[in-house]
Amino acid sequence: MRAHNLDDLVRILNLIPYFRNHPGYNVLEAAVDLGEEPRQIIEDLQSLHCCGRPGMLPDDLVDMEKPTYQHVHIIEDQGMNKPLRLTRVEAAALLLILEQLEQVPGLETPEAITSAAHKLRTIMGLKAQVVFNSTADHDENIDTMVIKLVNQAMEERKQITFRYASVRSDSVSTRHVEPLLIYSYEGQLYLWAWENQAENYRSFRVDRIDQVHKTELAVDPLHTKATFDPDDPFGFSHITLWADVVIQPEATWMAHYWPIKLGKRRSDGQYEAQMPVGKKEWFYRFLLGNADRVSIIGPETLLADFAQRRAEALACYEDNPSNTAKG
Repeated sequence: MRAHNLDDLVRILNLIPYFRNHPGYNVLEAAVDLGEEPRQIIEDLQSLHCCGRPGMLPDDLVDMEKPTYQHVHIIEDQGMNKPLRLTRVEAAALLLILEQLEQVPGLETPEAITSAAHKLRTIMGLKAQVVFNSTADHDENIDTMVIKLVNQAMEERKQITFRYASVRSDSVSTRHVEPLLIYSYEGQLYLWAWENQAENYRSFRVDRIDQVHKTELAVDPLHTKATFDPDDPFGFSHITLWADVVIQPEATWMAHYWPIKLGKRRSDGQYEAQMPVGKKEWFYRFLLGNADRVSIIGPETLLADFAQRRAEALACYEDNPSNTAKG
Protein backbone atom coordinates (compact mmCIF):
# COMPACT_ATOMS: atom_id res chain seq x y z
CA MET A 1 0.00 0.00 0.00
CA ARG A 2 1.47 3.38 -1.04
CA ALA A 3 0.56 6.33 1.20
CA HIS A 4 2.56 9.51 0.69
CA ASN A 5 1.53 11.03 4.03
CA LEU A 6 -0.66 10.46 7.07
CA ASP A 7 -3.71 11.97 5.35
CA ASP A 8 -3.38 9.46 2.51
CA LEU A 9 -3.09 6.60 4.99
CA VAL A 10 -6.18 7.68 6.93
CA ARG A 11 -8.18 8.18 3.71
CA ILE A 12 -7.25 4.74 2.43
CA LEU A 13 -7.84 2.87 5.68
CA ASN A 14 -11.23 4.55 6.17
CA LEU A 15 -12.51 2.79 3.05
CA ILE A 16 -12.52 -0.55 4.88
CA PRO A 17 -15.03 0.38 7.62
CA TYR A 18 -17.02 2.49 5.16
CA PHE A 19 -17.76 -0.36 2.75
CA ARG A 20 -18.01 -2.82 5.63
CA ASN A 21 -20.77 -0.72 7.21
CA HIS A 22 -22.47 0.14 3.90
CA PRO A 23 -22.96 -3.20 2.15
CA GLY A 24 -24.24 -2.81 -1.37
CA TYR A 25 -22.85 0.69 -1.86
CA ASN A 26 -20.88 1.26 -5.03
CA VAL A 27 -17.89 3.51 -5.69
CA LEU A 28 -19.98 6.35 -7.11
CA GLU A 29 -22.13 6.50 -3.98
CA ALA A 30 -19.04 6.37 -1.79
CA ALA A 31 -17.48 9.23 -3.75
CA VAL A 32 -20.45 11.46 -2.93
CA ASP A 33 -20.39 10.56 0.78
CA LEU A 34 -16.63 10.80 1.22
CA GLY A 35 -15.99 13.76 -1.07
CA GLU A 36 -13.46 11.87 -3.21
CA GLU A 37 -13.14 11.17 -6.91
CA PRO A 38 -14.37 7.68 -7.94
CA ARG A 39 -11.03 6.95 -9.66
CA GLN A 40 -9.18 7.79 -6.43
CA ILE A 41 -11.36 5.38 -4.46
CA ILE A 42 -10.68 2.57 -6.94
CA GLU A 43 -6.93 3.20 -6.70
CA ASP A 44 -7.09 3.25 -2.90
CA LEU A 45 -9.04 -0.01 -2.79
CA GLN A 46 -6.56 -1.67 -5.11
CA SER A 47 -3.70 -0.55 -2.86
CA LEU A 48 -5.43 -2.14 0.14
CA HIS A 49 -5.64 -5.56 -1.47
CA CYS A 50 -3.31 -8.02 0.30
CA CYS A 51 -2.13 -5.49 2.90
CA GLY A 52 -2.34 -6.37 6.54
CA ARG A 53 -0.59 -7.02 9.85
CA PRO A 54 3.05 -8.08 10.28
CA GLY A 55 3.57 -11.70 9.34
CA MET A 56 1.74 -11.31 6.04
CA LEU A 57 0.14 -14.73 6.37
CA PRO A 58 -3.26 -15.25 4.71
CA ASP A 59 -5.06 -14.70 8.02
CA ASP A 60 -3.19 -11.41 8.54
CA LEU A 61 -4.27 -9.76 5.29
CA VAL A 62 -7.14 -7.50 4.29
CA ASP A 63 -9.17 -9.49 1.78
CA MET A 64 -11.73 -8.29 -0.71
CA GLU A 65 -13.19 -9.11 -4.06
CA LYS A 66 -11.64 -7.23 -6.95
CA PRO A 67 -13.20 -3.74 -6.68
CA THR A 68 -15.13 -2.24 -9.58
CA TYR A 69 -17.13 0.96 -9.92
CA GLN A 70 -20.34 -1.06 -9.49
CA HIS A 71 -19.31 -3.47 -6.74
CA VAL A 72 -17.14 -3.47 -3.61
CA HIS A 73 -17.14 -6.35 -1.13
CA ILE A 74 -14.81 -6.55 1.90
CA ILE A 75 -14.27 -10.16 2.99
CA GLU A 76 -11.78 -9.68 5.84
CA ASP A 77 -11.31 -6.27 7.50
CA GLN A 78 -8.68 -7.29 10.10
CA GLY A 79 -10.70 -5.58 12.82
CA MET A 80 -10.76 -2.20 11.07
CA ASN A 81 -14.53 -1.80 11.26
CA LYS A 82 -14.64 1.70 12.71
CA PRO A 83 -13.72 4.86 10.78
CA LEU A 84 -10.61 6.82 11.72
CA ARG A 85 -12.45 9.97 10.66
CA LEU A 86 -16.03 11.10 10.45
CA THR A 87 -17.78 10.99 7.09
CA ARG A 88 -19.10 14.27 5.68
CA VAL A 89 -22.65 13.53 6.89
CA GLU A 90 -21.43 12.47 10.34
CA ALA A 91 -19.30 15.60 10.65
CA ALA A 92 -22.25 17.73 9.55
CA ALA A 93 -24.54 16.18 12.15
CA LEU A 94 -21.93 16.68 14.88
CA LEU A 95 -21.36 20.30 13.86
CA LEU A 96 -25.11 20.89 13.92
CA ILE A 97 -25.27 19.71 17.55
CA LEU A 98 -22.18 21.68 18.60
CA GLU A 99 -23.48 24.93 17.15
CA GLN A 100 -26.81 24.45 18.90
CA LEU A 101 -24.87 24.01 22.15
CA GLU A 102 -22.95 27.21 21.43
CA GLN A 103 -26.25 29.08 21.78
CA VAL A 104 -27.01 27.61 25.23
CA PRO A 105 -26.01 30.01 28.06
CA GLY A 106 -24.42 28.90 31.33
CA LEU A 107 -22.42 25.87 30.16
CA GLU A 108 -19.43 24.99 32.36
CA THR A 109 -16.94 24.55 29.49
CA PRO A 110 -18.18 26.62 26.54
CA GLU A 111 -14.62 27.02 25.25
CA ALA A 112 -14.39 23.26 24.59
CA ILE A 113 -17.56 23.35 22.48
CA THR A 114 -16.43 26.45 20.61
CA SER A 115 -13.01 24.91 19.93
CA ALA A 116 -14.47 21.63 18.64
CA ALA A 117 -16.96 23.47 16.39
CA HIS A 118 -14.19 25.72 15.04
CA LYS A 119 -12.03 22.71 14.14
CA LEU A 120 -14.92 21.07 12.29
CA ARG A 121 -15.68 24.28 10.39
CA THR A 122 -12.04 24.63 9.41
CA ILE A 123 -11.86 21.04 8.16
CA MET A 124 -15.18 21.14 6.30
CA GLY A 125 -14.69 24.60 4.79
CA LEU A 126 -17.63 25.66 2.58
CA LYS A 127 -19.55 22.51 3.43
CA ALA A 128 -19.76 23.74 7.03
CA GLN A 129 -21.52 26.90 5.84
CA VAL A 130 -24.04 24.73 4.05
CA VAL A 131 -24.81 22.77 7.18
CA PHE A 132 -25.06 25.55 9.72
CA ASN A 133 -24.54 29.26 10.20
CA SER A 134 -23.12 29.71 13.67
CA THR A 135 -24.27 33.33 13.96
CA ALA A 136 -27.93 32.38 13.62
CA ASP A 137 -30.32 32.82 16.52
CA HIS A 138 -32.01 29.43 16.61
CA ASP A 139 -35.36 28.50 18.01
CA GLU A 140 -34.95 26.47 21.19
CA ASN A 141 -38.15 24.57 20.43
CA ILE A 142 -36.90 22.99 17.20
CA ASP A 143 -37.83 19.32 17.12
CA THR A 144 -34.48 17.58 17.43
CA MET A 145 -36.13 14.24 16.64
CA VAL A 146 -36.92 15.51 13.14
CA ILE A 147 -33.27 16.46 12.64
CA LYS A 148 -32.14 13.09 13.97
CA LEU A 149 -34.44 11.15 11.62
CA VAL A 150 -33.49 13.27 8.61
CA ASN A 151 -29.77 12.90 9.36
CA GLN A 152 -30.21 9.14 9.66
CA ALA A 153 -31.93 9.03 6.27
CA MET A 154 -29.16 11.14 4.71
CA GLU A 155 -26.51 8.85 6.18
CA GLU A 156 -28.28 5.78 4.75
CA ARG A 157 -29.11 7.67 1.53
CA LYS A 158 -32.81 6.86 1.78
CA GLN A 159 -35.86 8.85 0.72
CA ILE A 160 -38.29 10.10 3.35
CA THR A 161 -41.89 11.21 3.68
CA PHE A 162 -43.18 13.80 6.13
CA ARG A 163 -46.11 16.05 6.83
CA TYR A 164 -45.41 19.70 6.03
CA ALA A 165 -47.32 22.83 7.01
CA SER A 166 -46.89 25.36 4.22
CA VAL A 167 -47.47 28.98 5.17
CA ARG A 168 -47.47 30.10 1.55
CA SER A 169 -50.34 27.84 0.48
CA ASP A 170 -51.91 27.72 3.97
CA SER A 171 -52.14 23.95 3.75
CA VAL A 172 -50.79 20.76 5.31
CA SER A 173 -49.69 17.99 2.97
CA THR A 174 -47.50 14.89 2.82
CA ARG A 175 -44.22 15.35 0.98
CA HIS A 176 -41.99 12.66 -0.53
CA VAL A 177 -38.40 13.84 -0.87
CA GLU A 178 -34.77 12.84 -1.19
CA PRO A 179 -33.04 14.63 1.73
CA LEU A 180 -29.69 16.20 0.83
CA LEU A 181 -28.67 18.55 3.65
CA ILE A 182 -29.81 20.67 6.57
CA TYR A 183 -28.78 24.30 6.63
CA SER A 184 -29.44 27.50 8.55
CA TYR A 185 -30.57 30.76 6.97
CA GLU A 186 -31.47 33.95 8.82
CA GLY A 187 -32.09 32.15 12.10
CA GLN A 188 -34.12 29.21 10.74
CA LEU A 189 -33.20 25.62 10.01
CA TYR A 190 -34.16 24.23 6.60
CA LEU A 191 -34.05 20.87 4.87
CA TRP A 192 -32.84 21.04 1.27
CA ALA A 193 -34.18 18.12 -0.73
CA TRP A 194 -35.24 16.87 -4.13
CA GLU A 195 -39.05 16.69 -4.16
CA ASN A 196 -40.32 13.93 -6.39
CA GLN A 197 -43.73 15.42 -7.17
CA ALA A 198 -42.35 18.86 -8.05
CA GLU A 199 -39.34 17.31 -9.83
CA ASN A 200 -37.15 20.05 -8.44
CA TYR A 201 -35.09 21.04 -5.41
CA ARG A 202 -37.03 22.51 -2.50
CA SER A 203 -36.30 23.98 0.92
CA PHE A 204 -38.50 23.04 3.90
CA ARG A 205 -38.42 24.75 7.27
CA VAL A 206 -37.60 22.15 9.89
CA ASP A 207 -40.03 23.52 12.48
CA ARG A 208 -42.91 22.92 10.04
CA ILE A 209 -42.01 19.25 9.51
CA ASP A 210 -43.44 16.35 11.49
CA GLN A 211 -44.26 12.66 11.11
CA VAL A 212 -40.98 11.84 9.36
CA HIS A 213 -40.75 8.32 7.94
CA LYS A 214 -37.73 6.78 6.24
CA THR A 215 -38.55 4.67 3.19
CA GLU A 216 -36.57 1.86 1.58
CA LEU A 217 -36.21 3.83 -1.66
CA ALA A 218 -32.66 4.97 -2.36
CA VAL A 219 -31.68 8.55 -3.16
CA ASP A 220 -30.84 9.08 -6.83
CA PRO A 221 -27.05 9.72 -6.98
CA LEU A 222 -27.62 12.27 -9.77
CA HIS A 223 -29.64 14.46 -7.41
CA THR A 224 -26.77 14.64 -4.92
CA LYS A 225 -24.51 16.31 -7.47
CA ALA A 226 -26.47 19.58 -7.52
CA THR A 227 -24.61 22.67 -6.36
CA PHE A 228 -26.02 24.34 -3.26
CA ASP A 229 -25.31 28.03 -2.70
CA PRO A 230 -25.45 28.85 1.05
CA ASP A 231 -25.66 32.58 0.23
CA ASP A 232 -28.67 32.06 -2.04
CA PRO A 233 -30.41 28.89 -0.79
CA PHE A 234 -33.79 29.74 -2.37
CA GLY A 235 -32.38 30.67 -5.77
CA PHE A 236 -33.61 34.26 -5.64
CA SER A 237 -30.58 35.41 -7.64
CA HIS A 238 -32.06 33.61 -10.66
CA ILE A 239 -35.35 35.51 -10.38
CA THR A 240 -35.37 38.56 -12.62
CA LEU A 241 -38.79 39.97 -11.65
CA TRP A 242 -39.08 41.74 -8.29
CA ALA A 243 -42.12 43.57 -6.98
CA ASP A 244 -42.00 46.82 -5.04
CA VAL A 245 -44.51 46.77 -2.19
CA VAL A 246 -45.38 48.71 0.95
CA ILE A 247 -46.22 46.97 4.22
CA GLN A 248 -48.23 48.22 7.16
CA PRO A 249 -46.03 48.78 10.25
CA GLU A 250 -47.96 46.21 12.30
CA ALA A 251 -47.39 43.57 9.57
CA THR A 252 -43.60 43.63 9.34
CA TRP A 253 -43.63 40.20 10.99
CA MET A 254 -44.54 38.84 7.56
CA ALA A 255 -40.89 39.21 6.53
CA HIS A 256 -40.20 36.35 8.94
CA TYR A 257 -42.41 33.96 6.95
CA TRP A 258 -42.23 35.16 3.34
CA PRO A 259 -39.31 36.26 1.11
CA ILE A 260 -39.72 39.94 1.87
CA LYS A 261 -36.76 42.34 1.97
CA LEU A 262 -37.74 45.24 4.19
CA GLY A 263 -36.51 48.71 3.27
CA LYS A 264 -36.85 52.15 4.81
CA ARG A 265 -39.86 53.47 6.65
CA ARG A 266 -41.90 56.07 4.79
CA SER A 267 -43.36 59.29 6.15
CA ASP A 268 -46.82 57.65 6.30
CA GLY A 269 -45.47 54.92 8.60
CA GLN A 270 -45.50 52.13 6.02
CA TYR A 271 -42.36 50.19 5.11
CA GLU A 272 -40.99 49.91 1.61
CA ALA A 273 -40.06 46.33 0.65
CA GLN A 274 -39.27 44.03 -2.25
CA MET A 275 -40.49 40.54 -3.07
CA PRO A 276 -39.21 38.10 -5.72
CA VAL A 277 -41.90 37.03 -8.16
CA GLY A 278 -41.18 33.47 -9.19
CA LYS A 279 -44.75 32.59 -10.09
CA LYS A 280 -47.20 35.41 -10.76
CA GLU A 281 -50.23 33.34 -9.83
CA TRP A 282 -48.90 32.71 -6.33
CA PHE A 283 -47.82 36.33 -5.91
CA TYR A 284 -51.26 37.63 -6.92
CA ARG A 285 -52.96 35.24 -4.49
CA PHE A 286 -50.60 36.47 -1.79
CA LEU A 287 -51.51 40.12 -2.48
CA LEU A 288 -55.24 39.43 -2.57
CA GLY A 289 -55.10 37.43 0.66
CA ASN A 290 -53.10 40.14 2.44
CA ALA A 291 -54.66 43.23 0.87
CA ASP A 292 -55.06 44.85 4.30
CA ARG A 293 -51.33 44.46 5.01
CA VAL A 294 -49.45 44.64 1.70
CA SER A 295 -49.90 46.84 -1.38
CA ILE A 296 -47.99 46.67 -4.64
CA ILE A 297 -46.52 49.92 -6.00
CA GLY A 298 -44.33 48.73 -8.89
CA PRO A 299 -43.09 47.98 -11.43
CA GLU A 300 -45.77 49.40 -13.72
CA THR A 301 -46.22 46.25 -15.84
CA LEU A 302 -46.77 44.10 -12.76
CA LEU A 303 -49.00 46.74 -11.16
CA ALA A 304 -51.24 46.91 -14.23
CA ASP A 305 -51.46 43.13 -14.52
CA PHE A 306 -52.42 42.78 -10.86
CA ALA A 307 -55.06 45.52 -11.14
CA GLN A 308 -56.70 43.53 -13.93
CA ARG A 309 -56.61 40.30 -11.88
CA ARG A 310 -58.08 42.11 -8.88
CA ALA A 311 -60.91 43.50 -11.01
CA GLU A 312 -61.65 40.00 -12.35
CA ALA A 313 -61.74 38.63 -8.80
CA LEU A 314 -64.19 41.35 -7.68
CA ALA A 315 -66.33 40.72 -10.74
CA CYS A 316 -66.77 37.11 -9.69
CA TYR A 317 -68.40 38.28 -6.46
CA GLU A 318 -70.66 40.71 -8.28
CA ASP A 319 -71.80 38.01 -10.73
CA ASN A 320 -72.66 35.60 -7.91
CA PRO A 321 -75.41 36.96 -5.65
CA SER A 322 -74.75 34.23 -3.04
CA ASN A 323 -71.40 35.86 -2.32
CA THR A 324 -72.98 39.25 -1.67
CA ALA A 325 -73.72 40.12 1.94
CA LYS A 326 -77.45 40.32 2.62
CA GLY A 327 -78.80 43.58 4.02
